[in-house]
Amino acid sequence: MGKLTLDPSGIQRQSMADPTLLELETAMLKKELVTGRFIEMQNDSRGLEYTRCMIRYKTKNIVVPVSQMGIDFDNKSQEGYSENEWVRRTQIANSMLGAEVDVIIKAMKEDDFGNMMIIGSRTEAMRKKRFMYFFAERPIFREDIDEIEVRVISTAMQSIRVEAFGVEKIIKMNELSWKWMIDVREQFSVGDVSWVKVKKITMERENRTVDMTLSHKDLLPDTASAAIDKLEPGKDCCIGTVTGITEGTYWPIFINLDNDANIVCYGSRIADTAMRGDKVKVAVTFIDYKRKSANGIVVGIIDRNSI
Repeated sequence: MGKLTLDPSGIQRQSMADPTLLELETAMLKKELVTGRFIEMQNDSRGLEYTRCMIRYKTKNIVVPVSQMGIDFDNKSQEGYSENEWVRRTQIANSMLGAEVDVIIKAMKEDDFGNMMIIGSRTEAMRKKRFMYFFAERPIFREDIDEIEVRVISTAMQSIRVEAFGVEKIIKMNELSWKWMIDVREQFSVGDVSWVKVKKITMERENRTVDMTLSHKDLLPDTASAAIDKLEPGKDCCIGTVTGITEGTYWPIFINLDNDANIVCYGSRIADTAMRGDKVKVAVTFIDYKRKSANGIVVGIIDRNSI
């Protein structure tokens, strides 16, 4: 014998004793966005493409297949990620644990144990947000807006991945801070909400895609340039921290001085080699005050803290 529900969708009415299920049922029927926290990934013996991501909403978990997590590759050669599509998707998803994300509920059904399984899609939620903010008849995003809040959904040593109204972008370290940093994760964490400046935006209405150029440092005072103005070549010997080394060689190396100035060193007067994280002594040899750039030479290693 079969069963027929009151609702044409086939969804059974939930008990009023569980208001969270009722909220999710209503959101599903109305195709409303639900905001939750990405708390867990569950692997599947069938392969990485069947990985399930758990989004926590109040007292319930929403299951989102990794294929529905809205993970796009805007840089195929991004450092630290595999070229294999599903390995890379799960790597990026894993880096998003703890992030706040939006989903659209696609189905609610009982599993083999009689528990309610809630299935969602972040891909569809992001598509809906892009339409609401950029392509609707009266879009929320206006032409005069140049500062927006974004969610930090992933972090790496030299960049963060953010989500803004259904658009994901990577912001590199040189757009996060005026002064060079060893690791941007000292200032940014997954789950943060941060203000950024919209430097450029491109919209394609045909396929409803949006591209943005974003900067966090443009909302901050340029302390690095102000610090360079106080230096004198041939006279100043400063203390700083090695923040980066040119790949494949030890020169040039990039140093943030304790006064916030950034300086590039092309040589050393010592036999040892300074590494990322080391505290060093630098002789300032050249300054371009117009371009706010400085060069120097490493003259000593004060403290080893190599990363």
